[in-house]
Amino acid sequence: EEDAEWVHVTRYSAVGLLKVGHKTLFLARPQGDLRETRPLCVLDFYVMASAQRQGVGRSVFGAMLEVMRTHPGHLAYDRPSPKLVAFLRKHFGLARDVPQTNNFMVFHEFFDSDATAGGRRSSANETMMRAQPPVMSAMAADFRNHRAPVRDATLGLAPRAMAGGGEGRTGRPF
Repeated sequence: EEDAEWVHVTRYSAVGLLKVGHKTLFLARPQGDLRETRPLCVLDFYVMASAQRQGVGRSVFGAMLEVMRTHPGHLAYDRPSPKLVAFLRKHFGLARDVPQTNNFMVFHEFFDSDATAGGRRSSANETMMRAQPPVMSAMAADFRNHRAPVRDATLGLAPRAMAGGGEGRTGRPF
């Protein structure tokens, strides 16, 4: 699996960026035991200072959640900044993290539906997705089919596959 990026593009520049990907991690559960797992991780999240507190971060994060069909509590966060931690608390109510020995942060919600079989997590979200066909926006369907991304006119977002030398670029600088 490859990493993916979402970019919030205004008329002249990219003002928000979110990069996610799967990583193999050893995570400490609330009970204290270590488990090897391969969760979806937030690797980079950046919104220009001049665009903060205007909904840019929320729209980029929301688009990623829709495409990846997940919940913020089921993600691992690589070296989250204090601003990202505050963002997650404000918008998603994530406040109780489980201390880890690596640079990743996970929240108690990460382990709520833990049915680890050989380190494999099965969340309630995944169970629901298996039971129902997914409903995706045009932007999500475009990303799933790995075609050149189409910019969402309302949000200014374009998901990009990170394969090789920048394939699938939006044509906007960032």
